[in-house]
Amino acid sequence: MPKAKKNDSGVDTPAYTLREAGRLSGISLGTLHAWTHGPSPIIRLAGDRWSFTNLVEAYTLRALRKAHGMRLSEVRNAVRNAEEKLGLRHPLASRSFLTDQHVRHVECGDDGRARRLYVDADRRLIVIDPAVAFGRPVINGTRVPLEVVAARFRGGEEPADIAADYAIPEAQANHAIRASVPTIRNHPRARPTVRSPRSVGT
Repeated sequence: MPKAKKNDSGVDTPAYTLREAGRLSGISLGTLHAWTHGPSPIIRLAGDRWSFTNLVEAYTLRALRKAHGMRLSEVRNAVRNAEEKLGLRHPLASRSFLTDQHVRHVECGDDGRARRLYVDADRRLIVIDPAVAFGRPVINGTRVPLEVVAARFRGGEEPADIAADYAIPEAQANHAIRASVPTIRNHPRARPTVRSPRSVGT
């Protein structure tokens, strides 16, 4: 298996618990556990925590399973072949494995590895970047974590005021608020924008 390189910009840094990985990916904890344990795990963790790369691998694996109907054994064999023949460290997080569905979700670097993950692929307003806010979901183009926006909203602040503080459109602030937690989505002060993504906040 190829050796890890230094200066990976945090993409391989163990940063998320299993529960956090489940919330960020929208995949059940049981499924994530199954993919990372056993005699031949498809996703290899560095210890008990998930890295950004592991999150992308989960997104890709889900797409291969659902959109393309691939069996786990087929994915496992493809991953092992890519590791051995192409020298890829994390094939499921590389440009060569990203499906059409994931081109919208993932932005790769010059090395072909995933560097940014867009939670709301159609709009690209919410991004997970391991180099920003310790890899927590932030409003794209800023360093503002969704959890901070949600906390201010819960504290009684209006979306317009929050947007003004961060110099972003109010619609973008509303989008971030409604994406943070399900209990906020239908709150009258968080006016709907366009179709909201799954919950990715606290």
